[in-house]
This record gives sequence, C-alpha cells and structure tokens, in this order.
Amino acid sequence: MVEEHRLFNASDLLRLNDLAKSENIQVVSKLISSWSDSKGFFGDRGEGLWIARTTESGEVIGVGGITICPTLPGCRRVRRFYIAPHWRRRGVATALANRCIERAKSAGILTVTCHAAASTMAPRFWESIGFEPVEDSDITHVMHLTNQ
Repeated sequence: MVEEHRLFNASDLLRLNDLAKSENIQVVSKLISSWSDSKGFFGDRGEGLWIARTTESGEVIGVGGITICPTLPGCRRVRRFYIAPHWRRRGVATALANRCIERAKSAGILTVTCHAAASTMAPRFWESIGFEPVEDSDITHVMHLTNQ
C-alpha cells in the first residue's frame, strides 16, 4: 500500500532510517531532518512524498518523493528514495516512482530528474523505468514526459 505523506509522520520512518544507515545511505536521515526543521514538505505544485507499507502489518518498507528540481527550472526531481532491503525487486520502488512521475505529469511538468548516487543499485533502477543517464554534476538521470 502506498500513501501520501499527509497520512503519516516522521516517526513512521525511524525503522526505515535504521536500515538505511546500516547500508551507509543517508536519504531517510535527511528527510527526517528536513521534516523536523519544517523544511521540504513536498507541497508545491507537482511535488509529493509517499511511503509504502505492508498490507499485513502496516510496516513502512519504502519512501520516495518528488520536488522542484534545484538546478533545472520548470523540472521536478525524484528524491529521498529508499526501499527496505528485504522488499527490493518486488515492485515497491516502481510503485513509488510511478506516483512521483504521475504527480509531475498531472502538474504539466515535462522533465523529471534524479541524482542516483546513494547506492550502486540506484542507476540501474532508474534506467529500468525509463530514465536516461546524463553527464551533470547535480543530475545523473533524466526522464522526458509526454503531456498526454
């Protein structure tokens, strides 16, 4: 089950944060910090933040969001993606990414970017769902959307 951020709070992410830290991945920590500082609530047009929970226990197994791209005006950037290790390759990341892409499309956004440097798996994932690698210091991948 994937739900938008308004239906949960930062404390829901603590176990996921522990898993991410054990892999030396900081995206969940950064998300919790920005939440605590009242920054980055993913509320502007074309933005959103979602978590994925198991249907059985309600355990949070993934998180992902989309915000205004800080380096390309008019674009959106997927960010703060993390999936619990035992839930990878089960469609969770794809479900979260699709929510982000759909939010951008519904706002008339034509380009979505990401910086897939948190793990060695990240670039392959983004490419598998249609993002293309680019040479840029701030952006590793881009997806051009059709406005249909």
